[in-house]
Amino acid sequence: MLALTVLSLVVFTADEPARPRLAVLGARAEPGVSQGTANLLSELLSTDLAHSGRYEVLRADVATLVGIERQKQLLSCGETNCAVELAQALGATLLLDASVGTVGNLRVLAIRLYDANKSKVLSRESVTVENESALVAAAHGALGRVLASQGAPLVPEVAAKHSPAGWYVLGGAAALAIAGGILGALAWTDYQAFKLSPFDDPLGSSAKGKAYAADGLFGGAIVAAVVAVVLLLLPASPGAPTP
Repeated sequence: MLALTVLSLVVFTADEPARPRLAVLGARAEPGVSQGTANLLSELLSTDLAHSGRYEVLRADVATLVGIERQKQLLSCGETNCAVELAQALGATLLLDASVGTVGNLRVLAIRLYDANKSKVLSRESVTVENESALVAAAHGALGRVLASQGAPLVPEVAAKHSPAGWYVLGGAAALAIAGGILGALAWTDYQAFKLSPFDDPLGSSAKGKAYAADGLFGGAIVAAVVAVVLLLLPASPGAPTP
């Protein structure tokens, strides 16, 4: 059982790659849009990013984290340089910036994703809607397109990361180990009884047979566990079901 536990921990540890840190700046409210609306859109974007499971999301209050004076300096720089410096100041490799404003009677939402390491805009999307009530759906869609352009869909597809057969084999290994433990306990009980009656040959044979069977089950459990780990480390076949 200890070996199975260790092998399972190895699999789960290998399956947890580090996620890039992404800072979400508060959406800027341009003339014609209230800051309250912009704040709600910021929360929506942050929540969607967190639910994607692809990033370590930082909800950035720039004035608090980098200081008001430094914020004024950064916001006066060029678009890309400003975003890069902000991301670096927040300890993030990626930064998402958004703004919402009006053009006549229309509402315009713009979203930009920056790479701080490469000092460039990775993706940008803008969407125009007729009223503020349509901004929520527009924000979902625009963010989804931004992430999809980077190979990271807003809602990750449900797919097995590893060959699902590995989970079944690992379950079989656990069953073998449990059966081996039960037989081992019965063998030990028979052996203790045999020590009190050393001339009871059938009892001694029973203890020995159960002990051998328990050893065989434990050996099978170890082999099955090794096979399970190999299967779990293999990528799943396209279309394979998730267990």
